Amino acid sequence: MAATKSKLEIEEFLKAINEFRKASRKKTGSVLKQVGKLVVRDAMSLTPPNTKGTGLVKEGKPAWAVHKKAGEGAIVNDLLGKGGRGGIFRVRKQATFNKAAKWQEKLGKDMAGMAHSMWATKDGRVFGVESDMYQPDASISTMKHHHKKYRGANGRVSRAGREDLRIGRWVFLDKMFVTPGRFKAYMKHLKKRVGKGKGGWNRAANALKTSRPKWIKQHGMRSGRVRVSVDHPIFPTIMISNEISYMQKHGYKNGIMRKAINSQTSNLKQRTEDAIKFAAQKSKLKA
Repeated sequence: MAATKSKLEIEEFLKAINEFRKASRKKTGSVLKQVGKLVVRDAMSLTPPNTKGTGLVKEGKPAWAVHKKAGEGAIVNDLLGKGGRGGIFRVRKQATFNKAAKWQEKLGKDMAGMAHSMWATKDGRVFGVESDMYQPDASISTMKHHHKKYRGANGRVSRAGREDLRIGRWVFLDKMFVTPGRFKAYMKHLKKRVGKGKGGWNRAANALKTSRPKWIKQHGMRSGRVRVSVDHPIFPTIMISNEISYMQKHGYKNGIMRKAINSQTSNLKQRTEDAIKFAAQKSKLKA
């Protein structure tokens, strides 16, 4: 069992499979399918989004709901800012935009090139934005275009735009200002993308009957590969891969397949010990 684009040290893993097969007296094909199913589960769980401590589970289902919440939280942090990211949007009620319109009328055009004022402070400073950043009625397309400018290859916002520009008492804010309703609509649009990286394992999960929630299934099976040849007389194998380009880079960097295989190597060793103990107890009972 291997992942494309990188080489994995799997000698110990293969040895563990063989020892478990002997101890459990199960057919090679059956063991490979069982183990493959769990490797896919672990690889999918280790693939973002997830949280620290929830990437691997010893048994049962991964914390899928926690993973989904983490993915949605990451989107909010990218858009509004947190953890070193300054954010690229600011959400203000319609009342703020109504006041901004009055400020605009009051201040006129003499604003050092500022296209639209937002508010003023008691010390005389006026905060405003350029015309393309004043978007109380922003469309999904407009917000998407603004978002795209700051997204890295992994889909996350890697920079928060330029510093706020100060000219005299004028402060230019480098964020797009939108109403809560438009921000909510854009969030609904983006939430559909959560789990796309995990979806790269869908083809393998389908072939090996690995369960996962709908928010991962919805991404289809175009972004992965699988080959199940457990009945081959000489080299029974299962090969799986996640073909999403940014996930291949992330997976290699963070050792997703290595961790999944190591986890199941340990699992196999424990199951082998359990099988040997069970066989010994069964033998005593017969005696």
